[in-house]
Amino acid sequence: MWDLVFFTLAGATLSSLMTVALMAYVFDRYLEKKIRREVDAQIEDAVERLREALDEEAEKAGEIIGAKVRQGVLDGVASIPSSEVLQETTQVLQETTQNVVRTGVGLVEAGLSSLLGTKPRKR
Repeated sequence: MWDLVFFTLAGATLSSLMTVALMAYVFDRYLEKKIRREVDAQIEDAVERLREALDEEAEKAGEIIGAKVRQGVLDGVASIPSSEVLQETTQVLQETTQNVVRTGVGLVEAGLSSLLGTKPRKR
C-alpha cells in the first residue's frame, strides 16, 4: 500500500517538475523575447514623448528669455542720458582736456626754459 502512495506522490512530483520545466522553456524561448520587445517599444515611445515635451518646453523658455532680453535692451537704451546731459558732459570733458593740455604745455615750457636758461612766460 505504501508503494502505491509513494509512486503516486513521485509521479505527481515528476509531473509538476516537468510542467514547471516546460513552462520555463516556453517562457525563456518565446515569452521573454516577446515581452522584452514590447517593453523596449514602450520605452522608446516614452523617450520620444519625453523628448518632444522637452523640446516644446525649451522653445517656450527660449521665447520667454528672448522677450526678457529684448525688454532689458529696450530698458537699457531708454536709460541712456538725454542729449542735454551728453552736451554738458562733453563741455566738461573739453574744459578738462584744455586744462590738462595747458598744464602739460606749462610743464614742458618750464622744463625747456630751465634747460635753455630763459625765463618762462607768465600768463
